[in-house]
Amino acid sequence: LFQPGPDKQWFFPLLKNYPAAMFHWDESVLVDYLHFSEGENFKRSGGWAVFPPVKFGPNRVSDHLAAAPPTAPDSQHWLGTDDRGRDVLSRLLYGIRNSFWFALVVAFGSSLLGAVIGSALGCAGGKVDLIGQRVMEFWAAIPAIYLALFISVCFRANLNLLICFWVCVGWPVSAQYVRGEVLSLKQREYFLASKLM
Repeated sequence: LFQPGPDKQWFFPLLKNYPAAMFHWDESVLVDYLHFSEGENFKRSGGWAVFPPVKFGPNRVSDHLAAAPPTAPDSQHWLGTDDRGRDVLSRLLYGIRNSFWFALVVAFGSSLLGAVIGSALGCAGGKVDLIGQRVMEFWAAIPAIYLALFISVCFRANLNLLICFWVCVGWPVSAQYVRGEVLSLKQREYFLASKLM
């Protein structure tokens, strides 16, 4: 974002959050760069801004719609708007971002936790492995959906709480695989030979 004038200021909102007072707005207001760039003073002074292809935020209500919302797709709103006038594509992109983050962290976290627990059980063997197996069977038998509903009622649901919950619920699957692999590796000739050396 370039704002001409005596200062000739450059702004990079992708890299830094700027206070609203810098643009002579009320401090309690979030800076809306699209609204700012559409202002008459900004255009008249020769300012310019670079936006992504979808320049609307997920909660920004479009003021200049051809008809009452919801609207059909057009050149500005590629998938149209919802019943409140918000851009559907922007909301999909923000939702996908959260979904991908959730899926990646849960998959990585539960696999890592399961690998650590499974390899520990496989290496320890004996009573530790037996007790660990019973704990895994008990933990896998808990209905995860009902437990998730219970936790969302007891606590204020947020993304981090859901991630922690699904990591704690999902580790027995990978722990079983890793434990089995460790037990099979312990029976290989090279492992037995290394114990004799």
